Amino acid sequence: MERLPAKQNFLLVSNHASFLDPFAISAAIPRYIRWIVVDEYFDIALARWFLKNLRFIRTKGKTDSRALHQSLFALKQGDIVGLFPEGRRTWDGKLGSAYSGMALMALKSGVPVVPIGISGSFEAWPRTRKFVKFSPITVRIGEPIDFSAQCEAKITREALDEVAGKIMSSVKSLLSE
Repeated sequence: MERLPAKQNFLLVSNHASFLDPFAISAAIPRYIRWIVVDEYFDIALARWFLKNLRFIRTKGKTDSRALHQSLFALKQGDIVGLFPEGRRTWDGKLGSAYSGMALMALKSGVPVVPIGISGSFEAWPRTRKFVKFSPITVRIGEPIDFSAQCEAKITREALDEVAGKIMSSVKSLLSE
């Protein structure tokens, strides 16, 4: 908890292995997080009500500029935004590759990026199982990464790859602790 910026908002980035991940992270971090959620969950009536009332940000996928703008606006308003850069839950429990939207958000917002490594959630509820199995879940919070010095530079494919690589490397190191 001492690694979280106390008086500043941030972009929270975590691996994604289970439906339980956002709930476990939200339970571990006692501040409100505006999660970016894939569009299809807004099609489920009960979920739609829940997601809208909690002000979650709706995304259509990896190239959704509207979701990017809403996320940047939320960060400018002082909100914490949480996302899973792999896009979807893993099929095998292993860390996947990141979409570049996370890196673009980190560079455009100028806020610190807090990496999260969550383990045990895949064992508790993988996407192939219908019901939860009781299993311990661990949420590890990494040191914030500051990309504010790169915010003014031109954003290139190489810069996005470098930022995404650094963030995902931090998440991976938290998974192996």
